[in-house]
Amino acid sequence: MTNWRRPALVIMLVLLIPYGLAVTYLALLRFVDPPTTPLWLATKNASQEWVDLQAISPNMVQAVVASEDNNFCHHVGFDFQQLGEAIEDWQDGERLRGASTISMQTVKNLFFLPSRSMFRKAAEYTLVPWLELFQRKSRIMEIYLNIIQFGPSHFGVAAAAQHYYGIKPIALTADQAARLAAVLPAPSLRKPFAQNQRSKRITKNMNNIGNWAACAGGWP
Repeated sequence: MTNWRRPALVIMLVLLIPYGLAVTYLALLRFVDPPTTPLWLATKNASQEWVDLQAISPNMVQAVVASEDNNFCHHVGFDFQQLGEAIEDWQDGERLRGASTISMQTVKNLFFLPSRSMFRKAAEYTLVPWLELFQRKSRIMEIYLNIIQFGPSHFGVAAAAQHYYGIKPIALTADQAARLAAVLPAPSLRKPFAQNQRSKRITKNMNNIGNWAACAGGWP
């Protein structure tokens, strides 16, 4: 074996083995719930309780779709319309904004810490199609709502609903769900105790987008 082939093979294995394990993990999530995430492990005194999607208020599904990903039910992991609009706005001189879908956020939270890097983004983009291939939209939403951070040490909608409102997630009202969804861009800094401009926009969007909790004919 020539001198350059051995290091190339080693580098290939170092990259492909973890990637293959990540793809396998995404397939297994059809049958098992994720035991933890990197951010949970890095957070002191993290609280989380897993709940099935049927035990979460449809208001919460509606709120995160209205807040994070209007086209969740129709795209295959990437919202190319939103991505195109974000690029156009950037070319017009506006700040480059994210066009992250719920599927992309789910992959990010399953595998990575919040720090930004080109490597993380590249890995995230290549793993999203596998998530969409292996999991139904209902399962992606269930995983997302159970691992997303809603506060400095509160992960998942069950822990958030109990901590902030003293209720089960099935009991969340539309207003409470909108306020919880409003903290997602900065969950360590924002608190869902009162309405703000962002939660008001989410509530308005919840009313405009229709019954997205049904998600294209109902959760399979």
